[in-house]
Amino acid sequence: MNFYKLTLITLFSLVIGFSFSSCDKRNDYWKAATLDFSAVVPVARQDGYFEQTIRIRNVDIQGYSPSREDMIDIRNIDSWLLLSNLTRLDRISFRIVLDGDTRVFYEQNGVSGDIQGEFIINNDVYYSLMTEVMNRIRYKGYVDITIVGNSNIGDGGPIEFNFSNNIDILIRD
Repeated sequence: MNFYKLTLITLFSLVIGFSFSSCDKRNDYWKAATLDFSAVVPVARQDGYFEQTIRIRNVDIQGYSPSREDMIDIRNIDSWLLLSNLTRLDRISFRIVLDGDTRVFYEQNGVSGDIQGEFIINNDVYYSLMTEVMNRIRYKGYVDITIVGNSNIGDGGPIEFNFSNNIDILIRD
């Protein structure tokens, strides 16, 4: 009787082991990618006001093919914003707002260009904003980014906002 119980338990254990090992094996892996985009924002000549909304979608991620791959997760590795087409005398103040949600924004005051007409933003607050951008793209497939501000630029600009992001994406083929 003990032999039959032992045989039955062994057989049951083997069946359970094989059933779990034959489950669908996931082919998930991390892949380096970039999410670079830009906006050319004209400045009103009268009062220096500017505002522009751009939509960034998951198809804008370089190195990711939504038609062949499923995105499972995104990690933000590094983010920076390059403002260009500024002179040393130009001053701008602006906000970046995500999906019209004024609780999620980045603000920069009194920016002016260097000798090449550029200004780089690369700090923890901006990094956190771009991490939220990645999260919204992951969950919704897109995010609307609104850039709004004022400037003393009298010639209408435009101001070029160049967003650069090094990311890792977890994908499944």
